[in-house]
Amino acid sequence: MSNYYDENKLIRRIQKGDESALAIIISEYHAYVGKIVYSILGSYSHKIDLQGVVNQIFFTLWHKANKIDPSKSVTIKGYLGTLARNTAINEKKKCILDYQINDEVIADISDDFNQVELRLLLANALRKLNKDEQLILVLFYFQNEKIADISRITGIPASTVKSKLKRCKEKMKKFLEEGGNQYENFV
Repeated sequence: MSNYYDENKLIRRIQKGDESALAIIISEYHAYVGKIVYSILGSYSHKIDLQGVVNQIFFTLWHKANKIDPSKSVTIKGYLGTLARNTAINEKKKCILDYQINDEVIADISDDFNQVELRLLLANALRKLNKDEQLILVLFYFQNEKIADISRITGIPASTVKSKLKRCKEKMKKFLEEGGNQYENFV
């Protein structure tokens, strides 16, 4: 923040409902907050309104300003950075949790009796995995996404995607074998 503004005074002004103080903070920190949000949610920009998330952060600052204690050396930049990071992570979790495994995901398998049974077995085994694992498996095996694309979509490093794929494959094998099925027949 430029030396022209005293942060403690700005915080106190916001706490008193001074909208011009909020306008000053927005003009000073909009780009900073935007960079944090984009760094966490950039790969979800097709699902999430990034500017809406940034606006939400400043809205939260406005409504929770009374919880900021200027005497504790809280900087506006530090407060906004933490708020931006946490808000973006929560939005990312919502995207991942909203992903549902349904029959259409694995519907490309033909509909003769054995294939219908196979589809049900796979869907049930997939549902036993956590949401991250489900997403990675479905993207890789059923939607033919590359590791790099899965990494971009999920925000998980490519090396982690590879190791999760291996672990998920082992879990699926275990789930299918527990159901009395031969794993090799399915993959």
